[in-house]
Amino acid sequence: TETTYTVLYPIVPTNLRSQYEDFIQQNSSTWIQESLEFGHENENDIEDIIMIQPHPQIFAFDGANQAIEPTPVNGKYAPISQIAPIMSLQNYIHMNAFDDELSRPILERVMETKSTVLSKIANSGESFVKGNTYSPSSLIASPVWRDMVIGDDTTSDNEMVAILAGNILWTGYFRNLVPEGIDPIYLVVRSECKQEFTYLVEGPNVEYLGEGDLHQSIRVRRRTLNDLEVSGDFRASETLEGCK
Repeated sequence: TETTYTVLYPIVPTNLRSQYEDFIQQNSSTWIQESLEFGHENENDIEDIIMIQPHPQIFAFDGANQAIEPTPVNGKYAPISQIAPIMSLQNYIHMNAFDDELSRPILERVMETKSTVLSKIANSGESFVKGNTYSPSSLIASPVWRDMVIGDDTTSDNEMVAILAGNILWTGYFRNLVPEGIDPIYLVVRSECKQEFTYLVEGPNVEYLGEGDLHQSIRVRRRTLNDLEVSGDFRASETLEGCK
């Protein structure tokens, strides 16, 4: 798979908020600096890295991107504790994800079902005809348990202490599917959320063409003879109400 970023959201009860904030004030700068340095083999490059000091408490953003008091859900916060890569996302460290309209539904779904949840497809951008440069992705989130239990965690007294999530590009699922020399394949992905996306698979390579079922129109434009269409249905559990 092709993951653009990975996030750890610890689940912090309101009565433990002050203890958690004491902990992050003492430790977060260390792991943030280590994340910034990761992958920079040249020591001169590290000197150019600007580390933004994280907010010292759990917080939320208002409409003007100013820090405000966070809102707990069912007596709990879900701050962004660690995120990788961190380069352009430092401002979000310790932000309560329950206050983010995109993150909250999937995190709530994980906590209710106590299982891994896949969001609906996002970031589709414009169609290929208009020169799209984006690629669809989905957030996949899984519970992190206090104890490792063999069997079904959901039926035990095990406590969910965090949620681990990653944003995955759908191109990663279709790369290296077929060998070199195979005729191009137009792949149309359809979700239960009434979403359609078209990809072009050429050997091990895959190209996102745009939103909608585009294989007929693009096939004509490119004057290709191959008209093989492969469709797949993927279930999404973005919110408690489905795709709304």
